[in-house]
Amino acid sequence: MTSTTDISCLPPEILRLCWSYITDREDVCSLVLVSRQFREMCQPMLFRSFTVDLGYPAVQGDGEEKRGILQRKLVRLQGLQKDARLGKMVRQCYFSAREGHLYTHLEVIQIWVTLLPTFAGLTSLTLDRLSLDGVVCRHLSTLVHLSFLSINGCAIDDRDGVTLPLQRFDYSNAFDAFICRDGPLLVSPETLCILNIHDMLASDMFIEHFSGVDLPLLREITVNVKGGDFRGLFRLLQRSPMLQALTIICDAESDPEILPNSLPSGCVSELSHYEGPICLVSLLAPGRPLQSINIRPTLFYDSTHWDCALLQALTSVRLSSISLESLKLPPVTDESKVVSKLSELLPRLKHLAIVAFDCYYQQVRPDGQLDQDEQGEVDGMPDDDLQIVWPLLEVYGPANLADEELNESLYLFDCVEAFRLTEPHVVRFLNSSHEKSSIHAYMQFWTLSFARGTFPLPDGLETLSVFTRTCAQGSEQAGVGPGLFKYEEIAVALLCKKHPGLQVEIRVERGYIV
Repeated sequence: MTSTTDISCLPPEILRLCWSYITDREDVCSLVLVSRQFREMCQPMLFRSFTVDLGYPAVQGDGEEKRGILQRKLVRLQGLQKDARLGKMVRQCYFSAREGHLYTHLEVIQIWVTLLPTFAGLTSLTLDRLSLDGVVCRHLSTLVHLSFLSINGCAIDDRDGVTLPLQRFDYSNAFDAFICRDGPLLVSPETLCILNIHDMLASDMFIEHFSGVDLPLLREITVNVKGGDFRGLFRLLQRSPMLQALTIICDAESDPEILPNSLPSGCVSELSHYEGPICLVSLLAPGRPLQSINIRPTLFYDSTHWDCALLQALTSVRLSSISLESLKLPPVTDESKVVSKLSELLPRLKHLAIVAFDCYYQQVRPDGQLDQDEQGEVDGMPDDDLQIVWPLLEVYGPANLADEELNESLYLFDCVEAFRLTEPHVVRFLNSSHEKSSIHAYMQFWTLSFARGTFPLPDGLETLSVFTRTCAQGSEQAGVGPGLFKYEEIAVALLCKKHPGLQVEIRVERGYIV
């Protein structure tokens, strides 16, 4: 007699739903070993996402240990080779041949290439440092469900006349010898919905090719434009009637003399998101339903010089067919007319992000050093000042500051203003030994300026992000908590008191701009 607690008695549909919530691979392996019924139901979960990475992980060991890692990868591929049924279960695949030039890896690469046609249900494929020759391209053409292909640093040697009906195509880290001239022909323009070309060399080729064909389904595009010459891109945009999101990475603003006065009325009429240089906002905004704008500084960006251009661009946003909801501003100075007129220009803005400091475009001091007097101010406020204000937060908490305490604490604005750094010049990298104090001073200044009302915020604003970018890897989230500088916690508390319901985020991003 079967026990009523035996879950194997449940209908297969219920069991599959239960197993779908299991994410740990070891737990799935345990289920596979329970019974034949469970194995048939859970085995596809083991092979749904398949990864082969020939780049050695950070292993502190000898060559024997590394050979063991490679052997396990080989055994896994051989298992798929013996049972073709397993290959049909693969839906997502990542293959990296970063060290594929090593003769020990050649067997793994050869087996994987021969296995590729067996992944009949594959929908997403990411290739890293693999040569796309005629054999690989022909195998890719047999994958009828493949809709997303991402290639990183891959050599397109010979596509052998193959054109793939992809919905999304990503290309990054191309090199002069790593892409053939007919590489863009690998992607069918009739089915393409999302195109992301982060490499400048490849972007030129794809823009040149796609500017001469229709892209009826293209919704999102990211390209890297060199020298601010957008003429080829404009031709491509006219071929993309359904485009909704446009991201442009470029190293310079365009020469106004080569920019058209306006774009045709039917060009990208569905555009709702734009990320790129200032110079194109005035062209794209009028008559289009722009909801989100992210201004990307160029390598030669100077916040003082470009403030007028930024003001003109945001003024043109009022000609958009709908109200702008989200805006991300590049580094600006305290004298910026844009920030002071923000509530007037964009009264219905809901989400605002402002870059307080960006090491890619700003510096503390050309020699990377601070004077002794400045160092004392940057390192922190006097203990006497802290003893007056900090207990307010410890006793009442950031959300419980009374009005008189808010007014009494506003004197901090002048303290922060005294040591803020306002030298946004065109430089290379921030390498000061006082980097952390300096970039936090920028965030404190902007947050307290908003709290004091020096720069009025739109009445309907829901979220405000003030962040800096440093030239280091990783990221640091700086919310109201133990890891936040005391001055920043005070600033956030004052701002939230002045604007109830406003969600404020202060953070430090580490890493270079992509």
